[in-house]
Amino acid sequence: MSPRMVAAQIVHEVLEKQRLFDEVLEGNEEFPRLGVKDRRLAYHLAAGAIKYKRRLDCIARHYLQAKFDHLPAIIRCVLRVGVFQLSVSEKIPTYAAVSETVNAARRLGHQGTASLVNAILRRFAAAGPADAVPFPSRETEFHQFLAEWHSYPDWLINVFFDLGGKARVEEYCRWGNREPEFMVRINPLKTDSVGLLHAAERENVALEPVPGVAGYYRWLGANGPSAGSALLRDGLASVQNAAAGLVVQLLDSQPGEMIMDLFAAPGGKSGAIAEGQSDSGRVLAVDKSARRLAKVIENKDRLGLASILPISSDILSLPVHPVDRVLADVPCSALGTLPKNPDARWQKEPADIERLAEDQSRFLASAARQVRDGGILVYATCTITRQENQMVVDRFLNTDARFVLESAAGFVPGEFVDDRDFLRVLDPESGLDLVFAARLRKAR
Repeated sequence: MSPRMVAAQIVHEVLEKQRLFDEVLEGNEEFPRLGVKDRRLAYHLAAGAIKYKRRLDCIARHYLQAKFDHLPAIIRCVLRVGVFQLSVSEKIPTYAAVSETVNAARRLGHQGTASLVNAILRRFAAAGPADAVPFPSRETEFHQFLAEWHSYPDWLINVFFDLGGKARVEEYCRWGNREPEFMVRINPLKTDSVGLLHAAERENVALEPVPGVAGYYRWLGANGPSAGSALLRDGLASVQNAAAGLVVQLLDSQPGEMIMDLFAAPGGKSGAIAEGQSDSGRVLAVDKSARRLAKVIENKDRLGLASILPISSDILSLPVHPVDRVLADVPCSALGTLPKNPDARWQKEPADIERLAEDQSRFLASAARQVRDGGILVYATCTITRQENQMVVDRFLNTDARFVLESAAGFVPGEFVDDRDFLRVLDPESGLDLVFAARLRKAR
């Protein structure tokens, strides 16, 4: 099966059946059968077609009008993959984009649909991406232009306005459509920076330190980290965005302490905490999914960490076991990870944000019960909405007088501390996930 056919199938499952991108990718039988180069192409096409769905559909409807919505769902997805190659991707020659996409339409549909796809793609390619479709005017219809050209639901454009104002809203639009950067965290129990760089050099991999976040490196080059890499297989490093490292820095765990990591799977932050303690304390890695906890066990074994204890439990019914520090990195809308989660913008609506915020308030209250007197609670998300971040913390502090907010200053670089003393990563050019965290201390 060709990479374009596989990409169209993935797009179909995500956009038409509303399944999660990562789950579809993991469950697609054809994707792992592709060669390395074709697998990379299929991922690029699928992720791009999902991110740019709104722009691509505007283009297709310009040529097909109402007929677009009456096409077989899989052919709509083939068209999205084809138009993405011609309008966004700079990696693929026009002739290959057209001919290979038409072949995919023939295999997944029939000769009639293949002829239709061929005609649309050739007309679009001949017109040129800049002139082919009358998009809203950037000058007079700015909001609508952002939503259709950069491909976001209207409500998310409002979130970007709230985050950066008119001056920066388009930066955030472009950020969400970028290809993700890959980063790794060194395991100081198995190697040092010199050893890690030498190991990377043996694999022809270039690593570059992430400024301001000790122990994290950008993985440079066209190919991201793979499970076959000796750096990962031998536990010298773990794939993790440096923003997660900032959250762990804010927790500031000390050797020998008892730490509870809630919603821990797949165990990235648990591993970082245990490494930071030189594996000398105890990290209770709590998650209600036994299947996902298996990844925690796999990662702790790979890293050689004995101090991590996986616990299968729902946080809301977890027996109280006061510990020194608790990390509550709660389920959220994940809007701070848009570059690596192409489906996130289409999976949520404003009502979902409100529902998530209610759940997060319950999770935070439950997490607070696990903190000993004088202990630390860190509330964290990988999203950008006020409802899930500042408002959850404010509501908690107004209802539980035992806790006070402590400044993130002194634990993370000042550039990541906002005017309310929260940890916030806001720079869309940093390559870091956009995260939020609050450090809360319980009174003695």
